[in-house]
Amino acid sequence: MNYSLLEDIEITSVSTAIPSNLEDAEFGKEGSANSNNKVYRSKKEQTASDLGFVAAEAAMAKFNISPDSIGVLLFVSTSPDYRSPATAFVLQKRLNIPASCVAFDVNQGNTGFTQGLMMASSMLLASNGTHGLLILGDTRSKQSLGKSNLMTGDSGGAVIIKQSKGAKPIHISMYTDSANIKSAYIASGGFRTSIPKEHPSFLNEVASNMGSYSYDNEIFRRQAVSLFHDYFSHFSKKAGIREKEERYIILQTLDDEMKMSLLDGHSEINKKNLLFLPERFGNSGSANPLVYLTENIKLFNPNKKSKFLCWTFGEGLTGAFISFEISSAAILETIQTDSYYDDGHVSHNMDA
Repeated sequence: MNYSLLEDIEITSVSTAIPSNLEDAEFGKEGSANSNNKVYRSKKEQTASDLGFVAAEAAMAKFNISPDSIGVLLFVSTSPDYRSPATAFVLQKRLNIPASCVAFDVNQGNTGFTQGLMMASSMLLASNGTHGLLILGDTRSKQSLGKSNLMTGDSGGAVIIKQSKGAKPIHISMYTDSANIKSAYIASGGFRTSIPKEHPSFLNEVASNMGSYSYDNEIFRRQAVSLFHDYFSHFSKKAGIREKEERYIILQTLDDEMKMSLLDGHSEINKKNLLFLPERFGNSGSANPLVYLTENIKLFNPNKKSKFLCWTFGEGLTGAFISFEISSAAILETIQTDSYYDDGHVSHNMDA
């Protein structure tokens, strides 16, 4: 398992934005039908970057972060505005961040927070910028056409980091199980599916699932639990996680039964500090761990930094652990928004 130690990097703010719109969900739990539940889902015009923009703009205003201080901007999403150019460029323009900033997209879903933070921090430390901006967002509801095994929701978020000598280190471990890559994927939209007439049956399958998020709950859940148990003990020792310590736990799944399966046998995790989200937030991808923070802010001690252990697992299949500290004063309450960016249309059509 990969292990990384981020030093001299401080998380200075966390913010999130969700759609104001509540819709009936076809599935109320991961893998089970429940038409009575409602989930936050974006309207037709609203994209993942719109949600991320609102979160970033609010944090920069609240904490007086000048656009000129941003040296690195990453946008992490599986649902960007365009196939090309990178949505990070759009966000750079909207936030008035100068041309001296490095901006690019990262195609990652559930583990986007951890992987994005790792990349943004590494690039910031190698630059002369003082701050980095990690924007995350997914509109999973637009990727789940027809019958879905997931209760999909939409959200966006922003994390502002800064170079800070002597800051408490951030511990990260990541792993990848690509043998089960097709248990969570979107088959269409790239060049792999642009194979022409020689494969008509293949094209028929692609056409019938165009843009759809394919998800095998049985494989996904089995591998998630198995790999968690394989790697967590090693990570907890490297990160210095001690039994019964005051540390909040974020496990990125709506399935409470699965959460208990993950924790089984790990005495170093204090189950009393396990954070939960109402089902109306759904499985919303990369920004989901941040929503756990912004929705549970009242639980955290306002007089000191709180410790967190977060586990994410998603497409790839990829998993990640992260241990970090942040003050509740640096966390903004969740923002609800219907706003969207109306500035024309860009399309680089690969089928043309």
